[in-house]
Parts: sequence; structure tokens; C-alpha cells
Amino acid sequence: MDASWYKEFCKYGSFETYEFLDGDAHHRNDQRTKFLNSNIEFPKLDYPFIVENDFKRRIEGLIQLKTNILSQEEIPAIRSIYQEKINEKIADCRMLLASKNNDYNAFEKYNLYVYDKVDKGIAYKNLVLYLSEIKDIKGHTAAIQQALVEELINKYNLVHQTLILPDHWLAYKQDYIGQLIHDFETNCKDIIDSTQLLQMFNKGLQFFNIEGWTVEHPESSKSSISVNQSKKLISVPNNKNYSKSRAIELILHEIGAHVKRRENGKYSILKLSQIGLARYEAFEEGVAKIMEHGKHSGTPIIIANLKHLAIAMANGTYGINFSFKAVFDFIKRHYEIDQSNKVIGEASLLAYVTTIRTFRGTDCNTPGICYLKDKVYYEGLIKAIDHMHDVKDFDQLFAGKYDFTNLQQLKWLKELGVID
Repeated sequence: MDASWYKEFCKYGSFETYEFLDGDAHHRNDQRTKFLNSNIEFPKLDYPFIVENDFKRRIEGLIQLKTNILSQEEIPAIRSIYQEKINEKIADCRMLLASKNNDYNAFEKYNLYVYDKVDKGIAYKNLVLYLSEIKDIKGHTAAIQQALVEELINKYNLVHQTLILPDHWLAYKQDYIGQLIHDFETNCKDIIDSTQLLQMFNKGLQFFNIEGWTVEHPESSKSSISVNQSKKLISVPNNKNYSKSRAIELILHEIGAHVKRRENGKYSILKLSQIGLARYEAFEEGVAKIMEHGKHSGTPIIIANLKHLAIAMANGTYGINFSFKAVFDFIKRHYEIDQSNKVIGEASLLAYVTTIRTFRGTDCNTPGICYLKDKVYYEGLIKAIDHMHDVKDFDQLFAGKYDFTNLQQLKWLKELGVID
């Protein structure tokens, strides 16, 4: 159906944007040390992997491909699906070029095109929920955090509503992956080091009958787990420990949702299903987060999301453009008062990692400009939970990389016979 178009698209558009926002490990570590030692107000990030000629070539190739599809493809739905996807990847390319050239007005323009603006209602509900989680914690640091959140909430009065997973999803999940969870809970230690986590990921690939993927420790400065679809590569940070429960959640998230949807997309008559239609990412991240949580009937899984809070602060959603240091200080206080685990000694490092994710792609110093990608986790989770209550065939959720709440895309997919 679209095999030739898909092959051509992959030449120019099959890449993960975030991987080009990494930097030289030595330089990034040096900037982190200087910031944490209060020698600088914000880090200066380098972007050596953004090569101008490469992305200009990609843009030219994508524009030509779109011209060919619009003039030669006879099926309207395929024309529309590819036009949307190509426009999205052109915007990705231009966003990266803007980052390389320190053009942050352009960066923000394409950033908004790809990820859309922060949902203000969700951002304030997130604040209300966060306050409910910290309001009873005592101490000077907690008092500072509580006062700041209350001040922001007063700008927008909302009452939080808990979202619950439907019982029929929980029954499906138990049947789908209950054995894998049981095996890990029974056979794994309470603390999982990076080598053991790599082994667990390989067992996860085996359980889901996935071949051709590699799990490895990256050589870059990455400090979190990532999945590269185009390279079929799962990167697990070295020298980092996880609790057993968190390790299981990560495997269900990355393999049970992201990789499984990619691999199932290979069997679709629409080949683009493998790497995703335009703006599929929020819904998929929602499904991936749902895979992590909710083992019992009626379990509420919406908890305050730190990454969404950070982005809403940085980009001015709460009425103030928080600086890099202000976002960092907020997140650091969060970890200092966090009573769920012992993170006091790691508070600064954990806060720095989240703040860097928020400001990557920028100079970390332009007011109101940040990288919006991480907002899709929380917004997608809310979207996916709401959708789950109407789903009868959960297998279809994993059939490929689509957003099942995008009515226009669903219309095209049904016209093509991709979904019922």
C-alpha cells in the first residue's frame, strides 16, 4: 500500500530528535560540575551531533517526497497521512537547526508545531495534585515549596479529579503480562544494578517475542533509559541502580508498549505504522505509562508529574518564566522533602537531570523557551486513561503507532482498512 513511500521516507525522516540534543560527555559533565558548585548560573550546552548540511539534506529530501506523494499517490488517505507526517519531520529538522544556530524564536515556533502548547488546565491540575502530596510535610524546605505552589495555584482555581483505570483493562493486563511480572518479582533482587537491568530487558524482549533489537550501555552522557526506534536500540545507563519495582515498570513501559507497538506495526498494511503517524507520541506515552501501573482494581495512577511541572514553569504557563536555576531549585526541594525513598544525597543530581531535559535544545537562558517533549508523558497519560474506558479490544492498542483519540487519523485508517 505505502511500501515505496515508506522506504523513501525512512531515508530522511526516520530519526529520533532527542538523540541530536546530546552533547560531548566531557563538556556536559564539566558544565554540570560548575553549576552544582555554584560557579555558573546556568550550563552552556553544546550540540555537536546537529550537522547543518545533514539536516538541510533531510529537509530537501522530505519536501521532494511530499511533492511526489501529493502528485502521484492515488489514495487520498495515504496522501493526507504522509503529508502530516512529513510536515512534522520537516519541523523537527528545522527545530534542530534553530537550536544549532541559537535562533530560539524559530526553535519555539517549530517546538510548538511538533508538540503543541502546554495544556493549561492539566498544568494547574498538576499543581493542585502536587500540593496535596506535599501539604502535610513539615520543615523549612517543605514550607518554601508549599508556599510557592499555593501562590501559583491561586492564579487559577481548580479542584483535582482522580482518574481510575477500568477493571477490564486490569484483567487484560494480568492475562497479557502477569507471568512476566511474577517471574521478575520472584527471581530478581530488591536492588537492580545496570548489568542486571540489561539482562532483565533482554528477558523482556524474549517474553514479548521480539527479535532484532539490541540492549546496551551507551557511551554518551545519557542518564536515563531510551529507545531508538530507527536503530532498534535500547540504551540502559551504566553505573546506575534501580529498585526492583521501578525496573519492572521500565521494562513494561519501554518494551511492553513502545517496542511492541513498533514491531506489531510491521505487520500492518500501512508500513508507516511502524514508526508512527504524526503526533502519535502523546497517546503512546500514555499507554506506556499505563503499562507501568495499576495492578489492582480501582487503582488511581495519576500522581503529580515533575517533568510537566518543570516545563510549565520554564515556558511561562503559570504566568512566570522560571529560569534554569529556579526550575532546578524547585525540583531539588522536591527531592529533599520526598519521603517515599532516600534521595537526599542525590537531590542535586536528580534535579539537574530533570532540568537539563527541560531546557535541552536551548541556551538555558532565554526566558520562556524550553523543550516541550516531556509534557507528552503526563498529557498523554490523561488522554489514554480517558480513552481506556471506551475500549473493548485492547489488542488493537498495540497494533501500531497511532493515536486512537485522533478522530481524523482514525477516519483515514478505517478508510484504508488498517483498523476496524
